[in-house]
Amino acid sequence: GVVGAAFLAVNANVLAARWYERRDFTSDALYSLSLPTRESLRKLEARVEVIVLLSRSDPLSLGVRQLLTAYQGETSQLDVRFVDPDQDPAEFLAVQQKYGILAGKADDGRVITDASVIVARGERHWFITPDDLMHFESDSGRVRPRLEQAVTEGIVIVLSDEKALVCF
Repeated sequence: GVVGAAFLAVNANVLAARWYERRDFTSDALYSLSLPTRESLRKLEARVEVIVLLSRSDPLSLGVRQLLTAYQGETSQLDVRFVDPDQDPAEFLAVQQKYGILAGKADDGRVITDASVIVARGERHWFITPDDLMHFESDSGRVRPRLEQAVTEGIVIVLSDEKALVCF
């Protein structure tokens, strides 16, 4: 009986690893990607790099990590790299110099940057700030995450060939 149960457990584990599928049973589908995001990701033809500049202690870090795992489940054209400014200062400095990111230190020694996520393709890149990742509703006093909207917008912008026109 024990050998049979072990055999079934190993086979179930192999099948689950081979055909990964994620289910979201929340009433508002909180952990599912929206249809426009899934369509945008499936249409990716060029490699897109996403560099996350959040420390492990940052409250947004876990949500961004889960979101990008879901993105990678939809496309193989997405390269995700996590750079912890507090734990890996050399790699952070290289990213900072490459993309021209402003950074400073807080009173408690943490590194604070003007970009939390960088979406890049070739020479084009887009910065996503902490303000882009959250939305404060002044009437109710609630903070709502906008992770998916901000990252998808960054991907669409770096893939676009149009240049922004600024008029005064």
